[in-house]
Amino acid sequence: MQTAEPVSCSLTALILAAIAAAAIGLIFSLLPYALWFHSTGSVAYVADKDNQYYLQLASQAYFGSGFSLSDVTVPAAATIYQGAQFVPAVALARVLGLPVLDVNLIWRIWAGIAVPLMLFCLFFHWLRSPWASAFCTILMLADCGVTLAQPGFLQALRTYQAAVGHLPTLYDGQDLLNQWRVIDPAVGLPILLLQILLVSIAVEGEKNSKALLAAGVATGALFYVWFYYWTAAAGALILACLIDRRNRHSYAAIFGLALLVGGPAIVAELLTKSQLNPDALRRLGVYAPVPRFGFFLLPKIALGLLVLIAVWIWRKPRREGFYLWCVAVAAIALSNNHIFTGMDLRAGHWRYVWGVGVSSLIILMAAQIVRYGLRARPAALATLAAVVMLLEVSSGLTLRKIEVERGVNSRLELNRYLRFVSQTSANQPRLFPAGAVIAGDSGFCAFESIVSGTRPLAGYAAFISAVLNDRDWETRTALNARLEGLNENEFHEKALAAARSYGWGESADRQMADLVENGMMRAYAQTGTDLDAEIRRFDVRFVAIPVARPAPDYLSHGWKPIEPGPQWRIWERE
Repeated sequence: MQTAEPVSCSLTALILAAIAAAAIGLIFSLLPYALWFHSTGSVAYVADKDNQYYLQLASQAYFGSGFSLSDVTVPAAATIYQGAQFVPAVALARVLGLPVLDVNLIWRIWAGIAVPLMLFCLFFHWLRSPWASAFCTILMLADCGVTLAQPGFLQALRTYQAAVGHLPTLYDGQDLLNQWRVIDPAVGLPILLLQILLVSIAVEGEKNSKALLAAGVATGALFYVWFYYWTAAAGALILACLIDRRNRHSYAAIFGLALLVGGPAIVAELLTKSQLNPDALRRLGVYAPVPRFGFFLLPKIALGLLVLIAVWIWRKPRREGFYLWCVAVAAIALSNNHIFTGMDLRAGHWRYVWGVGVSSLIILMAAQIVRYGLRARPAALATLAAVVMLLEVSSGLTLRKIEVERGVNSRLELNRYLRFVSQTSANQPRLFPAGAVIAGDSGFCAFESIVSGTRPLAGYAAFISAVLNDRDWETRTALNARLEGLNENEFHEKALAAARSYGWGESADRQMADLVENGMMRAYAQTGTDLDAEIRRFDVRFVAIPVARPAPDYLSHGWKPIEPGPQWRIWERE
C-alpha cells in the first residue's frame, strides 16, 4: 500500500480547492434559510424544537452576562449544556447589534465554513492533493449516511425512497443530513477534527515538542466543547497507547497535557451534576440507572468497516489514519459504557463521532485506492470524480430540502414563526422585559422567550430543564393550561401526550406513563383551588391566548390587555 506523496501542488490550487469545499459547505448549511426566506420574506430559520431550545439558552446569555448559560425556566439555575458552543456566537451577535435569532445564523455560517475547511485539511494531510481532498470533503458534506457510517449506500437508498414516495416520516428538520444539526455536531465538529489532525501530525510526522503541545492543547479544548467529543478523544488516546507501542510516549504526553488543560472543565461538570435534579435526569435519560446487560449498541456495518480499515492502515509504513480509527472505535465502545457504569448517558450521541470517523476513513481509503491502485488516465479519473460529485451534491441538496420542508417539527416551527412575526409586526414596539415569566400558548411563549429573553412558564423548555423535578414540571404544565383556558378534557389530552413522551434514552420506563398522567391531572385539580396563589408563586407576568379561544374568567381581576391580536391576545398582570 503506497503512502501519501509529497505536496506537489501550487498555492493557488490549494486555495481554490479549499474555497470550493467551503462554498459547498455554506450552501448546505444555509439552504434552510433560503427556503424559509421564500416562505417568510425574512432571514430566519429554526429547524425544530431542539434548535429552538438552544436559541432560548442563547437568549438567556444574550440578555444576561453574555458569558454563562442558565436554565431557560428557572433563574440562575444550572444547565447540562456547556457554554463554549454558545458564548462566542452570543458575544458576536451582541457586538454586531444583531437580534438573538441571528445567533442561529452565526452558528450555521461558522459550521458552513469551519466544517469543510477542517475536513479539507484532514484529507489533505493524507492525500497531499488539493482537488482530491476537496472531492472527499464534499462527499462528507453532502452525504446523508455520514453519521451512520454508511456513505453512498444510505444516500442512494434515501434518494430512491424520496423518488418513489416511500421516505420514512421525518420528525425534525435535521433528520437526514445529521452532520448539519445545530448545535451538535455541526458547531463543535470543527474542534474535534482539528484535534484529530493535530494528533495525527504529532504522531505520524517527525516528533517535536511543538506538535505534541498543540495536540495536547487541542485535546484539552474538547473538554470545554462537548462531553461526547472529549470522552471519545480521551478513549482514543488510551486505546492508541495500548496498541501502538512505538508512539506510546507521544500519546501519553498528549493525554497528560489534555488533562492539565481540560481538568477545570471536568471539575465544573461534576459540580454542575450535583445541582441537577434526579427526576429531571430520569426524564432526559442522563445519568439515569440502566441494566448493565439490558442492551448493546453495536453498529454491525461500522464494526465490519473498521476491521477492513484496520487491515488497510496496518499495511502502511506510518499507519496514517490510525488515531482517527481509534477515535471511532473508542466512540463505539463508549456507546456501551453502561456495561461498566450502569448509567444511561444518551449513548446515541457518540454516533456523531464514530459515524463521521468511519465515513472519513472509508472515503479516504477509496480515494487512495483509486488514486494509487487504478491505472487510469487522469482525464478519466477527473470525469468519474465529477460525475460522482454531481450525483452526491444534487441528491444531497434534494434531501436537505426535503428534511426542511417535510419534517413534522420543521413545518410546525415555520407555522409558529409566521404567526409570531404577523403578531409582532402588528404590535410594535414590544415591551416584554427580559426575565419576566410568560405563560399561555407554547408557540408564542417559545419565540417570545428567544427574542425578548422572557422565561416560559411551561412547554418544552420546562420538560427539558435539568433542575425541575417531576412535580414542578407537572404543576407548571397544569397551571399553564389553566391560564390558557383549557378545560379538564382538553388538558387530559395534553396529559396523555406528555405521559407517552416521558423519558428519553435507554433508561426510559414506559410504566411511568400512568404516574405522569395521574400527576398531571392531580396538578390540574390543585392549581384550580387557588389560581391566584399559583400565579404569584411562579411570578407569572404575561399570558398569551390564541384569539380563537375565549378569554378565561380570571383575566377580569388584576389583569390588563396590552395586545389585542391578530394571532394572540396578550394580558399583563397588574
